[in-house]
Amino acid sequence: LDGTKRILCRSVYLFVWWTWALTILSLCSGIGAEPLPHTAAKLEFERDLARVQADIQNETLFNRETCAEYIRRNADFLIERGAESYRPRTAADWQRLREQAPRLLREMFNLRVSLADRLRTFHRDGAVNEACIATIRRAFRYSRFVEELIAEFLVSERLQDLPATPLQGSAPSLMLNPAFPALDLRSGDLLLVRSPSFVSAAIARIGDEDGQFSHLGMVYVADDGSKYVMESLIESGVVIVPLDEWLTQERDRLLVLRHRDSRLAEKASGDLHDWIEDHQSAGETIPYDYEMDLSDQSKMFCAELVGFAYERASLGELRLPAYSTSLEALQGHPFLNHLGIRSRTTFAPGDVEVDPRLQLVAEWRDLRNTAKSRIQDAILTSILDWMVSRDYQLTHHGLLWMDAYWTLLRPLGVGKKSLPANIKISFVKSMLGMRSVADLIFRRVEPPLREELQQDPLALDYKSILAAVEAYRVFDCERLIAYESWLRENPVHFGRRDEPAFPELHYLIAPPAAEDCRGEPLP
Repeated sequence: LDGTKRILCRSVYLFVWWTWALTILSLCSGIGAEPLPHTAAKLEFERDLARVQADIQNETLFNRETCAEYIRRNADFLIERGAESYRPRTAADWQRLREQAPRLLREMFNLRVSLADRLRTFHRDGAVNEACIATIRRAFRYSRFVEELIAEFLVSERLQDLPATPLQGSAPSLMLNPAFPALDLRSGDLLLVRSPSFVSAAIARIGDEDGQFSHLGMVYVADDGSKYVMESLIESGVVIVPLDEWLTQERDRLLVLRHRDSRLAEKASGDLHDWIEDHQSAGETIPYDYEMDLSDQSKMFCAELVGFAYERASLGELRLPAYSTSLEALQGHPFLNHLGIRSRTTFAPGDVEVDPRLQLVAEWRDLRNTAKSRIQDAILTSILDWMVSRDYQLTHHGLLWMDAYWTLLRPLGVGKKSLPANIKISFVKSMLGMRSVADLIFRRVEPPLREELQQDPLALDYKSILAAVEAYRVFDCERLIAYESWLRENPVHFGRRDEPAFPELHYLIAPPAAEDCRGEPLP
């Protein structure tokens, strides 16, 4: 019996000792190691998204009066906190993002659909205040940036198919409103577009509240089922283009919106088609409206054409948009004056996204180009902000050839097809000047941003890009001040070796005085 006790005691002792030793060993080996991947815990971003989705359905929390303040306070995980809200922190978080990305993308898209639905209920009781509309626009814009960033991550991880043809493919390239089981374009549908150019980015972001779309067209379906797009283009004015041909053009983003009154939509489309054909049959061209003057219908810009169609079909009862874009911030600035725009409000293409009488059907994006588009957006937003807050102005350096062309060659018909008769030289020079500035900034900030992307697949978030653009402006500002100081001391230099670096950005766009590029923006 004593021997048995001794054996049992030794067994217990060895068991306890080995358990203790293995515990210490496992703890020591885990020091500094990544947590083992698991997917049980929700990401902070998931919790924020679910909370906001639930809150906006609660009329006590989210209504006409609380709309702006609620979005400002509770959507900061999209707007103010930026990438820190959705960037994974551990190996387990990265794994969960990989697994949950498709669902998160659907939920973010559905959040925008839900916001639009709530806006419709607000609008039933009368016009919604400007602050609410502005914050909803901002929520749409930033949520779209986040969606695209996560979609790009998903594509890089899983190598999903990336259709280059607009409106083709499936999620995450093509997202459908759950209310529409399939995408079937109908007469009167609106096609809201962002193209891959800096001119497109400039048009999209010229209003007081940034936009993401620069062009608007209307679908027409003929009796034989063939489909067309009616639109007004800068280079040619009002045209009718077969849908198949229209879809061959490059697009970064494309929304399909549908008026809730299908009969009115069909009538607006049919009447507009007949009206355009009547003008074409008579040999008349409806030119593009560069001044964006809604009171003059002898010429039309893209959104004006769509508004004209619905107003005409409804005998003046329906006017688009419900909420216009304000141009107050740039009033009096040479850039807006050179474009020829005098109005304080306009119908920007993106206004249809916050029109409660229209419903989002589908959204397509070319995920090969959305990162570049996001950089372009940040660059154009920054340039226009410098114009407003620092009184920066385009110098038009390097565009003397345009004056020579306009004086000597244009009267001879050179470039007639590319430059319509009613376009003004000030418009062309301003757009070319803006493009030169934007191209330069892109060349300077894009390579380092791409390098960061190699280390962090979520590096190209919008706020980080804005910060990179501003850092480049500050860097070139110091170059400008140093260069002008050196020139004052060396008025005759003939390329001396000690000449400081040339301020290339501020050669193309600059404040009234070199020192004005420093310090805080204007109030």
